[in-house]
Amino acid sequence: MWLILTFLSAAFLGIYDSLKKKALKDNAVIPILFLNTLFSSLIFLPFIIMSGTTDMLNGSIFHVGSGGWEVHQYIILKALIVLSSWVLGYFGMKHLPLTIVGPINATRPVMVLVGALLFFGERLNVWQWIGVLLAVVSFRQERGHRLQARPLDIHDCGGCRDGGHQRTLRQIPHGTCERGRGRARPHDGAVVV
Repeated sequence: MWLILTFLSAAFLGIYDSLKKKALKDNAVIPILFLNTLFSSLIFLPFIIMSGTTDMLNGSIFHVGSGGWEVHQYIILKALIVLSSWVLGYFGMKHLPLTIVGPINATRPVMVLVGALLFFGERLNVWQWIGVLLAVVSFRQERGHRLQARPLDIHDCGGCRDGGHQRTLRQIPHGTCERGRGRARPHDGAVVV
């Protein structure tokens, strides 16, 4: 069951990237990014409003918690990192083929790994290091001689790097703010009011 859902998720992400590439084909990056962000935010708006005004969503996965400055400062920092990642990634996707953008984006987990090792002192066992090595070798084999230091590759690599940083940032404030029965963390919801 979970394997099927994982493959469906991968298929939807592939369709999403293909449609994003098509949207960027004859359009400017910033308006496309703005509209993408706007419509994505509108999806969450009812949950934010209902969480702030009623108790209907309390205890459900759709509840958006509230927090003070100690939570919002991490959200603002994460938003800036995500925005820079998206801008660089969108420029890379607009000007590069998906066969190049896809493998570069696939290195994001390696960036998260570097962040986990450097910032949190996490350690991998032998099997995990073998997995990392296989991922790096596969990326190198896939890319081969096609990876050149062109500005557009740099944009896409920058988007990948910033995406890795924003995933690492999700762990920084872990448990910094107690709220109710659980812990309030910036990554518990899309927006904290």
